[in-house]
Amino acid sequence: MAWGQAERLRDKEPRVHETLGATAQQHANASVTAGQLASAMNEAYSAIGHLAYKETQDDQSRHRTADLA
Repeated sequence: MAWGQAERLRDKEPRVHETLGATAQQHANASVTAGQLASAMNEAYSAIGHLAYKETQDDQSRHRTADLA
């Protein structure tokens, strides 16, 4: 392999600091995404819980009204 070919191949390989930087950025992006997902899931869980509670209260109210009639 000629010296010029080796230089071109070496230049195409990512440097260690470039690889670590890219990996760190991917990890940071994934952490943000995971945090956003956890937040959205928590919000959905709260909303479902609120709706279930409200539905239970409405059902109890309807049963009390029917029992009085």
